[in-house]
Amino acid sequence: RRLYDDVPAKFDSQTPEWDLKMAGLMDAEFLIDSADEAALAGVPAERMAAQTKTAQPVFAEMRKRNVRLITLGNGLYPTPSRAKQFGVTEAELADLFWGGINVDYSQLHVAGERLKKILAEGKEIRLTNPNGTDVKAGIERRPVLVSDGVISDEKRKEGGAACWTYLPAGEVYVSAAPGTAEGRVVVDRLFYKGKEIHDLILRVKGGKVVSLEAKAGADELQADFEAAAEGKERFGVFDVGVNPNVRPPAGSKVLTYMQAGMASLSIGNDTWAGGDDNTPFGLGCFLPGSTLTVDGKVIVEK
Repeated sequence: RRLYDDVPAKFDSQTPEWDLKMAGLMDAEFLIDSADEAALAGVPAERMAAQTKTAQPVFAEMRKRNVRLITLGNGLYPTPSRAKQFGVTEAELADLFWGGINVDYSQLHVAGERLKKILAEGKEIRLTNPNGTDVKAGIERRPVLVSDGVISDEKRKEGGAACWTYLPAGEVYVSAAPGTAEGRVVVDRLFYKGKEIHDLILRVKGGKVVSLEAKAGADELQADFEAAAEGKERFGVFDVGVNPNVRPPAGSKVLTYMQAGMASLSIGNDTWAGGDDNTPFGLGCFLPGSTLTVDGKVIVEK
C-alpha cells in the first residue's frame, strides 16, 4: 500500500531493473501469498494498472528461462484479515490450508493427469450453473496444465508456466481458444480488494467480455477493468479443482480453486495457464455447483 501512498505516481511506470536482473539469474522463486487484499482498496485504478504493467516483463523472463515458481497460499494462506473475510477463525483457516498441503500427492497427480488427458483430447468445453451461467469455448489444441504440487523433470522440459505450481495444489486448467467463447457468466459472490461483490454478470461474445456489471459493490472492479490495458476483456481460463482434502467449513464464505469439483473461470491474463494474453489485468471467478462438460461428456456434475 505504501508503494502508492508514499511513492509519487511518476515512478509507477519505472522499469523494475533489480527484479529483471534477478529473473535472469535465479532458478526458482518462492512467493508467500500472505497479503491483505483489503489494503489496496481505494487505490486509483490508473496507478494499479501502471504498476502491474511494469511487472509483466519480469514474469515473461521467468517463463522464458523456465524458472520454477512456487506460490504458497493459493488464496488460503491463514491471515487474520483473510479469516475474517471468509467468516472462519484463524485456526479453522489454518486447518483448511494445511489439510490441503498434506494431501497424497501421488493420488493428486493421477487425478490431474486423468483430467488433463480429457481436456487435451477435447474440442469444446461448456460450463452451466443453476444461477444462469451458460458459457462455452473451443479448447482444441490448447495447452492443458496441471498444478499438482510437483515440478517434475517432464514439466521442466515443457517449460514456461508448466514450471509454476501453487500450494495447496490440485488444479487442472485450460485456456479458451481466442475468439471462441460465447455465453453468460453469473457469479453469485466473489471478493475483490477485500470487498464482497454479489451477482456479478459477465456477458461474453466472440471470445471477449462485452459487459461486466453487478447490482452493487463492484465500483472498484469496474474502474480497474476500464483502466486496464487491452487484453483485459479476453476470455479466459477454465479451472477445475481436484484436491479432496480441501473441505471448507459449513456456512463459511470460503471459495478456493483447488477444492475437488470446484469450477472457476478467469478473464484477462492467461499466461499462467500457458496462454499468450500478457495483459496485466486478470480476474478469477468461482462457480460452485456447476456442471462442466467436454464435447458433451460430463466431467463435473453440480
